[in-house]
Amino acid sequence: MLVLAAALVIGAAPAPTVRQDYHSAWTLDFGTTQATPSAVTQVLKPKAADYYEALDQSVSAYWQARRDLGLVQPGERFIAPRAVVVRSSGSSSYSVRSQGGALTLEFPAEGNDPGPFTPEYRQLLIDTFAAAKPTMDVLFGQPFQGGTLRVYNMDNAIGDRDAVAGGLYLTDDGSGVPAIWFPVYLANETAVVNFIHCLFLAYLGPAIFDYDAWAEGFARAATMRTVLAGALPSGLDPDIVQSVILNSYDSSGHYSWHNQPALANSSFIAPNLRPIPLPVGGSLGGLFLMRYRMAGTAWAKVITEYPAFFSTFLASYYQDTSIRGNIPALSTLAQSTMNSLGGPGSTIEGRTFASWYRRQYVLDVKVARGRKTFVESIPITVGLGGEDFGVFAFWLSYFETLSGGNETLLQGTSYPIYWDATFARMFTSGQDDRMDIAGGFGSVTPNLPDVFGSGAVTQWYKAIVDIPVGDNLSRAIVPAGAVATAQDPTTKNFYGTVVGFDGAVAGGDPNTSGIVRLTLPGQAPVDAPLRNGAFGAIVPAPGLNAPKLARVDVVQVVSGNETILQTEFVNTWGDTLALAIQLDDEGSYFLPGGLAGGVQMVGFGARPYETDLAIVLGLPANETLVARWRQDRLAYDLYPALSGFAPGKGYMIRMPAAVPGFSVFGRLPGEQPYTVPLQVGWNQIVNPFPNDVPTTSLSVQRAADSPKTFSEAITAGWIDTQMFEFIPGANDPFSGLPEGGTMSPLSSFPAGKALFVRALAPEGVTITFRPDVFGAAAAPGGGGVPFGSWTAKLVATGLGVERSEVEFGQRIGAKDGYDVGIDCGLPPVWGGALQAMIRSNGTMYRDVRPHGINSWDVRLSGLRAGSTYTIRFEEVIGGILPYQLTFTDLTARRTLEVRRTTTYQFVANAPQRDFRVRSRY
Repeated sequence: MLVLAAALVIGAAPAPTVRQDYHSAWTLDFGTTQATPSAVTQVLKPKAADYYEALDQSVSAYWQARRDLGLVQPGERFIAPRAVVVRSSGSSSYSVRSQGGALTLEFPAEGNDPGPFTPEYRQLLIDTFAAAKPTMDVLFGQPFQGGTLRVYNMDNAIGDRDAVAGGLYLTDDGSGVPAIWFPVYLANETAVVNFIHCLFLAYLGPAIFDYDAWAEGFARAATMRTVLAGALPSGLDPDIVQSVILNSYDSSGHYSWHNQPALANSSFIAPNLRPIPLPVGGSLGGLFLMRYRMAGTAWAKVITEYPAFFSTFLASYYQDTSIRGNIPALSTLAQSTMNSLGGPGSTIEGRTFASWYRRQYVLDVKVARGRKTFVESIPITVGLGGEDFGVFAFWLSYFETLSGGNETLLQGTSYPIYWDATFARMFTSGQDDRMDIAGGFGSVTPNLPDVFGSGAVTQWYKAIVDIPVGDNLSRAIVPAGAVATAQDPTTKNFYGTVVGFDGAVAGGDPNTSGIVRLTLPGQAPVDAPLRNGAFGAIVPAPGLNAPKLARVDVVQVVSGNETILQTEFVNTWGDTLALAIQLDDEGSYFLPGGLAGGVQMVGFGARPYETDLAIVLGLPANETLVARWRQDRLAYDLYPALSGFAPGKGYMIRMPAAVPGFSVFGRLPGEQPYTVPLQVGWNQIVNPFPNDVPTTSLSVQRAADSPKTFSEAITAGWIDTQMFEFIPGANDPFSGLPEGGTMSPLSSFPAGKALFVRALAPEGVTITFRPDVFGAAAAPGGGGVPFGSWTAKLVATGLGVERSEVEFGQRIGAKDGYDVGIDCGLPPVWGGALQAMIRSNGTMYRDVRPHGINSWDVRLSGLRAGSTYTIRFEEVIGGILPYQLTFTDLTARRTLEVRRTTTYQFVANAPQRDFRVRSRY
C-alpha cells in the first residue's frame, strides 16, 4: 500500500481549494471502481506495470476530460488531486465516505437472447467504458448507486425502437440487479456511442427520472459531449461516429425548425409500440427517434452554457430523489444549479430556466391526446443538377395519441400546398402534389423553383409548405435557394427564414435590405443577406464546430442605416445552424369578451406552449369540459382525448364561471397568412387573427387545383353555402348557466368566435386567412337568383334569448336532392336550447326545391316543457307567397295560411315538436 497525501502538484504550485467533483479511475485489471471525491483519485496497481505510470495515466485522463469539456479555463494550471490512493489486490488501502458507488460490468452467461456476446464484442464494450469513464465522471459525477451492472445480449428480444434508440436500461433485471439490454450492432461505432448512452442511464440508476425528457435527455446530451471530447476507444471511424450522432442523438442543426408540439409525451416510445416491429416500406415507425434527438439537443444547450450543470444538478438531486417526477421542483433545482454556476439570475439562451423550458416542446411531459402531425424538413445538397434550386425532403409523421401515452400510427392522404414569399401558390412536379401516408409516415421531395429569377444575385426566398391531413396541418418554412443550388452547389452552413421582415425584396425598394447577423464568441460577426424572407451564409471554420452561445440579430438596412429588429440567443455546436425566426413571435391573445360562464364555441389566435388544455384554461382536470367535433366519428372528442389548443381550431368549452379578460399566451401566427385544414364534412374552425375577417379575404384550396375565393369555392361545390356560429341558450335552471345553445348562420369570421364550416370536396379543403386584407364582408352564395324563385325563413323564438331559423324555397333548375351551392346542411346540434332543422337529406338549414307542389318537414328541438315559443316567417328572396303556402303544427293538428305578418305560438309539452310547410307554385 502507498498513500500519497497532501497537495501533489505536477509542474505547478498549489492552487486554492475548488469544489469537489466526484470521480473514480477505471482500471482494466479488475474491472472495478470505487467512488471517491476528485480530491482522492484511486489507482489500481497493475500486475505488470509501474504504479507511478498508472497514477500518471489516471490523473492525466481525468484532467484531459475536464479540459475537453470546457471545465478548465485557458491558462489554468494543471493540479493533481490532493491525495492519490493506490489499490493493491483489489482492496482499497484508503477509505472515504462514498456519495455514490462504482459500477462493475458483468456479462452473464445465462439470460441472453440469443446468447452471450462474442469475446470481441464484449471487449469492445469494456474498452468503451474504460475510455469514456473519466469524461462520464466529470459530466455526471459518480453513479447514484454502485455495484454490479449486468450487460445482456438481447439482440433477439429487444424491440426495434429500443434498438434504434440505443439500447435499454433496466433498474432491475428481475433479480434485484440493474441491467443493460443491448443489441449487436453491425458497426462498432454504433455500438460504442449507444453503449455510452446506456451507461449514463445506469449512472442515474434507481434515481432515474420518471420522464424520458429528463432521463434520456440528460443521457443523450452527455453522450454527445463525451463523443465530442473524443473519450472513445481507438480504432473507430470518426465519420461513422459522427453519422451515428447526427442520426440518433443530435438535432442541433435544425432544432429551431423541429421544435413542434407533437413532440410532447411522457414516454418517447409509446408503450403499445415498444414491442411492435417497425413498419415496412420506409416508415419511421413514429416520432420516437426525433424525440430522443430533440431532447438530447435541448439539454446539450444547457451544458453548452453551464458545462458542470449535470454533475452539480445531480449532486443536489441525489439528496432528495422523491422529486424525480415533480417538474416544478426539478425546474426550481435547475435554476438554482444555473445560479450556483453562473451567478444569481442566470439564464439559458437569454431566458430563465422555467421560461426556456416551457418553450421546448420535447420537454413537455404531459400526455396530450388526439391526432397530430409533425414535419421534418431536410435540405438536399448533393446530386443537384439542371433546374434544382430549392430541393427539400419533407417527412410527415401522422399519429394519434391515446391514454397512457400510447400511439396509433395513422394513414391518409395529404395534398401539400407550396407558397412563395408573397404567398402566391407554386406548383411543383406532379409527384410532389400528393403525399400518401402509411404506417404514420409520408414524404415528398419537391424542387422549389427559382420564382424570382436569379440575375446578378441569387433571389433566394422564404417558401412556405403547408401539409394538411384530415383536420391537422403542419407548416414548414424553408429558405429556397439559400442552402445550395445546381448553379451554386457550395453548401451554406448558416441559413433560415424570417417572418415579419423580408429584407431585400425582388422588385422592391432598392434602398431597403436586411441581414441576419451571427455573432460567435471570439469571432468576427457573419452577415447573411436577407432576401425575400430567407438568408444564407458560410460561417468559416472553426465557427460552429464547438459548443458556444451565439447571438443572432435581424437587422433592417435602409439607405445604409442599420436598425436591429430582433435579437435571439441560441446555443449551437456541430457544423450547421438553421433558424426559423419570427418577429414578435409570441404574446398574449385576448379573447374578445373573455370566457363566459357555461357553454360557448370559441378558439384562440395563439398556440400555448402547454399542450394540456386544463392548464391553459386554469381549471382542475376533473372540471375541464372541452369538446371538438370529430367528423370521421360523427361525434365530439372530449378532453382529455384532445390535442392542445391551436390557432384555426374551434372548441366547445364550458366554464364554471365567467373569466373576463381571458387570454392565452403562446406562439402567434405572425404577419403571414395562416392556413386551416378542413376534412370532408363539418369542421369547427376559427379566425386565427385578433381582427374580424370577412370571407372576401379568404382563399380556398382543394388538392392540386388553383386557389379560389370563398364564394367561388361555394359555387364549385368545395364548401357548403353557409357557416354557423353557436349562440348559448337560456340559463339552465339548475346550474344557472347556459348549458346548451343554437347553431345560427353567420357570414364572416369574428375574432375568437368559432364557426362550423362544411367541406364538400371528398379530399377536404384548406382555407387560408390573410391578415393584410380587411374588406367588407360579402354574403356567401352561388351568384344571381333566377326570376320567379323565392326563399323564406321560418324563425322560432322562446325563453327570451333563444332564437333559431331555417330557410326553404323554390328555384328554377333546382332538384329534390341536395343542390350544391344552393342548399345547406345543418352542423351537429349541441342540444339544450332551441334548434330548428329541416328533416330532408339529413338535417338541413336551407332546402330549395323545384317549382311545383313541395313540402318541408321542420323540427324544433331543445324545447322546455311549459315554455311558450313563437314562430314567424320572413322574406329572404322574392315573394314568399307563390300561390299558396301553408303551415301545419303536426302535434296540435292545426293548419294556417302563411302571410308576411303570420305568427304562431304554442306551449311546449315535449322536448321537440314537428311542423310541415307546404307550397304550391
